[in-house]
Amino acid sequence: IIFFLLQREIKKYVLAQTALRESEGKYRFLIENIPSITWITNEHGETSFISPRIKEIFGFSQEDIYEMGSSAWLDRIHPEDSERVRASFSKMISHNHKLDVECRIKNKNGEWIWIHDVGIMAFEKEGTKYAFGTFLDITDRKNAEKEKIETEKKLKAVFNHRFQLTGLLDATGKVLIVNETACNMVGVDSSELVGKYFWEIPHWSHSRELQLEVQKAIE
Repeated sequence: IIFFLLQREIKKYVLAQTALRESEGKYRFLIENIPSITWITNEHGETSFISPRIKEIFGFSQEDIYEMGSSAWLDRIHPEDSERVRASFSKMISHNHKLDVECRIKNKNGEWIWIHDVGIMAFEKEGTKYAFGTFLDITDRKNAEKEKIETEKKLKAVFNHRFQLTGLLDATGKVLIVNETACNMVGVDSSELVGKYFWEIPHWSHSRELQLEVQKAIE
């Protein structure tokens, strides 16, 4: 009887260990393949776990990150972002505030990349606090946003330097934007015209007949 009881317990143990290994395998597969980088860092900024994919994004391996301590992250943040990120990190540790920042950080090649970093206080071990979080490389998105802003500036410059009256109207004929140069020629600021019907702006005020023609053409 004792033999069969022991055999049953051994079988239960083996099944439990198998289930545990399968669970760990699924978790490891998830961590290693999701786009975001998962991390665990203590209150001093020292990382105890980082996803293996970190090398693809950051250039440094897991082992590099562990050996570098706090210099792996906090010391590599862009000077313009450093104070803001450090303050957010401190609030997460001391007041359980959620960390949610976008910042630039220097990779192994010395290039600045953009990341979106999100984290929360997770646990305390032997008097040291630890936070858990993920970050995503958003460099492509930030570059696209920058290009969009620069393109809009160029288009606006071309738009505003036209001597001919040029504007953008809504469906009812009200002015949304109008070029600065044409406004300066009649001594008005473009902001004074926004919200008015296009045929009511000063450029047509010299002729009621012309105002009606413009109104009819728009409507």
